Amino acid sequence: MCERLSDDIELRDYLDVAGRHIVLVVVATVVALAVGVGYTLLQPQKHEAVALLLISRQLPQRPSFDPRFPPPDVQTASKAIAVLLHSPGVAAKVVQDLRGRLPAGVQGAADEVTIEVLRDDASLVRVAARHADPQVAAAVANAWADTGAREVSEMYSQSQRALKLVNEQLRVTEGELRAVGGELRDFYARSQIALLQNRVNQGNAYLAQLLAAQQRIGLTLADAERVRQQLAAGGEATVADGLLQLLVLDWTVARGAPAPPVAVPGTRQAESPQATAPASAPSAPVQLQIAVEQLRVADRPVSERLRNLDILTRALDEERQALNRQLEQETAALQGARRDLAVEMAEEERLNLGFEAARRTYQTLSNKADELRIATQSDVLPAQVASPAALPDRPAPRPWLLHLGVAAAVGIFVGVLGAFVVNSLPSARAPRRRPAPELAVTKER
Repeated sequence: MCERLSDDIELRDYLDVAGRHIVLVVVATVVALAVGVGYTLLQPQKHEAVALLLISRQLPQRPSFDPRFPPPDVQTASKAIAVLLHSPGVAAKVVQDLRGRLPAGVQGAADEVTIEVLRDDASLVRVAARHADPQVAAAVANAWADTGAREVSEMYSQSQRALKLVNEQLRVTEGELRAVGGELRDFYARSQIALLQNRVNQGNAYLAQLLAAQQRIGLTLADAERVRQQLAAGGEATVADGLLQLLVLDWTVARGAPAPPVAVPGTRQAESPQATAPASAPSAPVQLQIAVEQLRVADRPVSERLRNLDILTRALDEERQALNRQLEQETAALQGARRDLAVEMAEEERLNLGFEAARRTYQTLSNKADELRIATQSDVLPAQVASPAALPDRPAPRPWLLHLGVAAAVGIFVGVLGAFVVNSLPSARAPRRRPAPELAVTKER
């Protein structure tokens, strides 16, 4: 009880100090109120524009099977949406949307936006913006309401979320399609598929001609061997038929094979030395012609005829050996051309398959995006602009109560503090009054 009595005495001392310097407290309070009034009057009057957002009651809610965990109501959703609308991300998007359409100072107006849920109806969210210019205030309020409704719709609407995801995938697929298309165009610009195909076709035809010439030489050598046997046996009657058969041979067999095809520039065939058509020795056609002419003469001895036949046989045998070498070279070159053609065609097939896959994916995503756009048009948006902000016709009332209340509190605090400072001076100290001891004892008894 003594401690409680001591606390009462100290509080009484404080009040006594404030009472003895009440003039100082009153003066400080009046001065603070005057400063508050002056500050309020010096502040430019601002116009307030108000837009209303309607929160739909068809918000996506999960079914509740436990009464202890009821689904969220509209009021809870409205409070969550109000907090979302006041997020820095929405503010940044509003400022970005208004950039270039309004003069400087829009950021200041964006900072003075207040968002609150109406007490009478929780499905309405009030968006108020203040600014000295009524047009700026209305523009900021409407932009904030539109951006907020769009953000809320994208968050709560499944169709909107799916459409956003599909659009992102569509942009990625479009980039891939352009990249693959560019690779395909570059490939066709530098590809030599047509030249390689022509080279392979010419090589196949050339090989067929070489094989035919080799076969004709082999048949001719076989006929020459039969003629030799007939001459050795002395069959003069059949020798003329064998000579005529040798004479009607294609002279291109004895004089050289067909010309090889031209190599494709930039391929291994062009880099390697190309085999040319083997020509007979300079004297081979003349020797053949002389041998045939001498074989025609019936009165020539058999030995001379055999010698001329040997000349013909040796020339044809040399021609066959040259054709064999040329066949080996041309076969190797043709295999290289086929390998290059296979590589080029494999690369072309890979690029075409990639381009076709990217094109089908892009077409599928594009159709899906169109379907989702149609679906979003029929969806009930969870947040809509119920009432856009109009141009305020009169300024908003000044915040007298707020400014004067703060000024009065500051004035009282400064006055009381000044009273204690003055009371602490030596000239203003007064003896402390203490209660009589007997009174305290009496109370204790």
